Amino acid sequence: MDFVALSLKTANQWPDSICAIDVVKVKNNVIIDTLSTYINPQQTFDPFYVSQHGIDSTDVANSPSFEDFHPLLNTWLSNEPVISFYKDYEALVLQEAYATIGKIPLLFKHYSLLPFLKKENPHWTNYTLTTIAQNLAVPIEYTDATTIASITLSILKDRATWEVDLNIQSTIENTPIKSLALKTIIFTGGLQGMTRSSAAKLVMRTGAYFTNTMSKKVDILIVSRSSQIKFEETNHRSSKWQKALQLQQNGHSISILFEDDFLAFIA
Repeated sequence: MDFVALSLKTANQWPDSICAIDVVKVKNNVIIDTLSTYINPQQTFDPFYVSQHGIDSTDVANSPSFEDFHPLLNTWLSNEPVISFYKDYEALVLQEAYATIGKIPLLFKHYSLLPFLKKENPHWTNYTLTTIAQNLAVPIEYTDATTIASITLSILKDRATWEVDLNIQSTIENTPIKSLALKTIIFTGGLQGMTRSSAAKLVMRTGAYFTNTMSKKVDILIVSRSSQIKFEETNHRSSKWQKALQLQQNGHSISILFEDDFLAFIA
């Protein structure tokens, strides 16, 4: 296999807030080169995102901007098949980052590891990069890109059809919900005809826990009808919704339900 593994981190919910880039080059099934750098996004760091990757403003204070670094990144990605944990996230981040500096993003073949692993291992209950590596007995490396490369080689290096295998629908589906009991639930926006207090009581009567803080411990995000309508009209998601999507893209088993689906579920 010949490919480049790519991992990006952002400082907040805005896709152009890249704060770290890791790339790993693989030739003939061997890792031959790696490159890692912090990026100064010149934006505020959101504590939620810091909790995910551990990078904050002090780490990037002396680091290059994306505008400074992108020519070197181009030499790594140009004309290479690129594998990311979840390509839709990395592709959006790159698109926005290049647009912010007035540049056209590179064109390259881009593949996702996460949807393939979910398809191949539907019995797993957690699909974070760390858990996947542990399940496959692959060492957890210093950078995510190196871990992605090692996992890819461990499962696909003998498959001549690996590009076809990874070129599958990358939409992340919700984890099926059979019961709300013992689940931690959070709302974004107000449910129609309910105060936040009455909505919380409705959740707790099902045996679930209610919280106001988005974290890796949350099992279900309920998106209010008003938040759904706002997204349909403006393409803007609330910060909680963005964070839930980020958790999904990192392999966490958080489900996103719209208000009508939630009310039908508990009826």
